[in-house]
Amino acid sequence: TEELLKNVQILTIDGVQFKVLLWEDMLLSLCVDVYKDKKYNKDVSLCKYTDIYRLIKAQNINWDVFIKKGKAQNVEYLAFEVLYEVEELYYPLIPLLTLKELSTDKFFEEDVVVNQDHNDWHADLLSKLLN
Repeated sequence: TEELLKNVQILTIDGVQFKVLLWEDMLLSLCVDVYKDKKYNKDVSLCKYTDIYRLIKAQNINWDVFIKKGKAQNVEYLAFEVLYEVEELYYPLIPLLTLKELSTDKFFEEDVVVNQDHNDWHADLLSKLLN
């Protein structure tokens, strides 16, 4: 937490300045939060995935920095799991090479393409989120 607070950015909204996490740190934090919920609560609301989607779409994420931070915190695989699900929901969104780099078990090959039309896992994820 101390390290996160050292690397903040200043946002100004209506003339008021706020310290916020760097976008890469914010994204990593959101991924950890979703993963924690999946592991311990089993139910993750769609809004948490949407928060990640909106952050990625609204901000210029430096994926190299994100990968480096994930590896430094030893959370790259959980980031991969969550971002893979986000990619399933909002394809195309996340660079393929980012997902490959985060995948520690190396099952993710360069020629893998997310196919939402013929993916039982995708339908299962959607049914879990929408129920």
